[in-house]
Amino acid sequence: MDLLRGKQWFDSDLSESQRAQYLFGLLKTLDSNQMGIQQNNLRCLRLYNNQEITGLSIANYVLSSTPGNIGVARQNRLTLNVIKSCIDTLVSKLAKDRIAPTFLTSRAPWAKQRQAEKLTKWMKGAFYGTKVHETMPLVLRDAAIFGTGFVKVYSEGGKICAERVFPDEMLVDLNDAYYGSPECMYQRKFVSKSQLLKKFADDPEKVAIINRSKTVQGHSSMSPAELIQVVEGWRLPNEDGQEGLHIIATDAGSLVSEPYERKRFPFACIRYTVQPVGFYGSSLTEDILGLQIEINRLAMHMQQSMRLLSNPRVFIEEGSSVNTNQLTNEIGGIVKYRGTPPVIQTAQTVAPELFNQLNTLYARAYEVTGVSQLAAASRNPLGANASGKALREMTDIQSDRFALTSYQYQQVHLDLAELFIDEAKALAAAGKPVPSKSFDRKNGLESIDWSEIALEDDEYIMQCFPASALPDQPGARIESIRELMQMGMIEPDTAQELLDFPDLDKYTSLAVAPTRIVQRLIEQMLETGKYIPPEPYLPIDKMQKMAQLYYCDAQVRGMEEEKLNLLRQFIDACGLMVAQMTQPPPPQAPAQQLLESQLAAPAGAQAVPGAALPPPLGV
Repeated sequence: MDLLRGKQWFDSDLSESQRAQYLFGLLKTLDSNQMGIQQNNLRCLRLYNNQEITGLSIANYVLSSTPGNIGVARQNRLTLNVIKSCIDTLVSKLAKDRIAPTFLTSRAPWAKQRQAEKLTKWMKGAFYGTKVHETMPLVLRDAAIFGTGFVKVYSEGGKICAERVFPDEMLVDLNDAYYGSPECMYQRKFVSKSQLLKKFADDPEKVAIINRSKTVQGHSSMSPAELIQVVEGWRLPNEDGQEGLHIIATDAGSLVSEPYERKRFPFACIRYTVQPVGFYGSSLTEDILGLQIEINRLAMHMQQSMRLLSNPRVFIEEGSSVNTNQLTNEIGGIVKYRGTPPVIQTAQTVAPELFNQLNTLYARAYEVTGVSQLAAASRNPLGANASGKALREMTDIQSDRFALTSYQYQQVHLDLAELFIDEAKALAAAGKPVPSKSFDRKNGLESIDWSEIALEDDEYIMQCFPASALPDQPGARIESIRELMQMGMIEPDTAQELLDFPDLDKYTSLAVAPTRIVQRLIEQMLETGKYIPPEPYLPIDKMQKMAQLYYCDAQVRGMEEEKLNLLRQFIDACGLMVAQMTQPPPPQAPAQQLLESQLAAPAGAQAVPGAALPPPLGV
């Protein structure tokens, strides 16, 4: 074999056709050496789906996934799938918070800090536009089932895309990945032939390669879809000066072969449990594999026992005269007999120890994984009247068990953000716009293009925060906000906004409107560098206090002196308006004083000579 003679698919002296040939030869070798990994993936998928899948190839999976075959496999079998219950509960618990990467600067000028804030908003909009928060729970589920989950970031049609990748499509050389950071990575995928022809329609040579490639039609030759196995490979550039390489090929030749200059693969991966050595992680399925197999065996044994022994039997003594035709299902029927009456008995179908063993194994599976059995059943162990503090304590205790997996889930969002930045830079370098639409309650819908952000990689750091650090349960959320108010950390209008109850949205929107509009006015002034005077129709005291807070924050963040002067001018104008509103009224005119004294005089009092009489009432 050519690969054994020291040649690699990324060698510079190979032609594109030779490169594709060597790549497919390498994948064939990896398939043969990693058959155990593929079998383990198949076993884990069978246990999670509770389905007899014959294989993960197109033909085997489609054949075993048809509704008729699924029904035949399940209709005669009792199912008690604790693996699926634990995995679904774990994913629901960890993925309920939408992770938001936040970009921070250290002692940077105010302009760079604003760039970091824009980058945070851009990333939030990019995650929303590519449906990252819908994709990542599926990737986390893959990690729990197979041990490792993958998400791929690429651009198509000038837009950034994020796609979940089935773990069995990914391949690495185990020798290359012994320390967890391989130099090469491969993805194989079945792609529609018509889709490939449409993509490379402008290149006759590539069209010829696609037409020569072998097609797979699934389990039926009558299937209209023609699929071609496409392999995509990456080699990272190294410190020795060797260039990276990216290739897309079929068994008939190379479709794309180009240099690869990025420092990372276009994949973000999450591992349920990180192994001491190697690239792949271990799964939750493997942790309770033996328990699930024993549960299945016991359930099948008990099911068969129930079917064979649960029916009642009628015992008739030999020699007794019993008309068996009268033994029917009729209620209150009469059976005539002579001698010993017939006896109806039902045997004990299953020993109580088997039920106890089954319940013990089922509970032990939850203990091994750390998943609460009550949480899997959507039950609150503290009761409906539990306090907010008790609910928070219970949530913290349950979350500690998955601290490492939760960290992995946050880290994969940071890795995903770096891949988004790589794609945005590549699109911007090609002269294409990379817009992103972000929405928050403070600023509403805001569109930010990548060209507005000018930050180098060494000018910021990334951290992950959930969309809300407050508890989800209403009681615990109210208790947390009440404590923050009692400590003087938040104002009442801020507390209303943090409650985030849909029933109070309209009232909350009106209550916090003054704060939001003042913040928008001040930030617009600082962003444009043009002075905006305070409006007399807005709450003056709130404008003055908010401007003072912005001024203090600007001093800490090192804002330019010109913008500090804008804040000083704004604060002074607010103070002048407050002074005008609080000054005493002007002295009254003498005629007005005389009129008031006459109106206040008692009846029969003498008028002052020469004074004008007040006009009659009603005039």
